[in-house]
Amino acid sequence: MAATILCRFLDADGNEFVGQPTATDAETGLATEVQLLATQDIFGDLALGEEKKAVSKVLAPLDPKAILCIGLNYAKHAAESGMAVPVNPVLFMKTVSTLNHPGDPIDLPKIESKPDWEVELAIVIGKAAKNVSEAEALDSVLGYTCANDVSGREWQIGASLQPSQRPSAAPAGGRQRPQAAPAGSQAAAAASSPAATRPHLPRAGCCARCYVRPKATL
Repeated sequence: MAATILCRFLDADGNEFVGQPTATDAETGLATEVQLLATQDIFGDLALGEEKKAVSKVLAPLDPKAILCIGLNYAKHAAESGMAVPVNPVLFMKTVSTLNHPGDPIDLPKIESKPDWEVELAIVIGKAAKNVSEAEALDSVLGYTCANDVSGREWQIGASLQPSQRPSAAPAGGRQRPQAAPAGSQAAAAASSPAATRPHLPRAGCCARCYVRPKATL
C-alpha cells in the first residue's frame, strides 16, 4: 500500500524518517506515530513498510531546493490590500533558509513593526520540470501542503529591499530557520487530494507553463 499523506520527523534519538501518520495529537493535530515508508525517499514509489516509530519532533515535509511564490494570488486578498488584481502573476522567490518546522517560533526582526500572515496552498514539485505544457503540469506535482506566508509589510511597502530578500523577514513554509517560514506538518500526495482542491490547480499549471518555464527548471 502506498502512502497518501507524508510526515517527516525525528525520533527520540534524533534520527530522521518519513512515512504516513497513524496517530495524532488531539490538541495540535501533529503526528505522534508514523508508519515508515519502505524506502525512505518521498520521491520514490511511497510504498509503506511494516515498521512504525514514535515521533519526537515533526519536521517540514521536505527540504526544498527553491521556494517560488505567487503574489496577490487571491482576488479577495488583492481587494483587502487595496491593490488591483495583476494582469500577469507576480512571481518572487524566498530563500530556503526562510523555511520553518511546524510549531517553531517566528523570530520577527526588531525593525519590522507590521508583520502580516497569510495561509497558503503550497504545491510540492516532485520531479524536474521544464517546457511542460499546461495540460501536463500537474504530472510534475508530488503533493500539497499548507504554508504560513509571513511578510514584513513595513519593508515590503516602505523600503527598496523586499522581505523575500531578507533572511529573517519572509516566512513561508517549515524547515531550517526558526524565524522565517512556517510550513504544514504533512503533505498530501497528489493522487489522494480531494476534488475540492481542483479549482486551484489549473491556475497553478498555467503559471508554471506561461511564466516560469522559460526562466527556470522546477
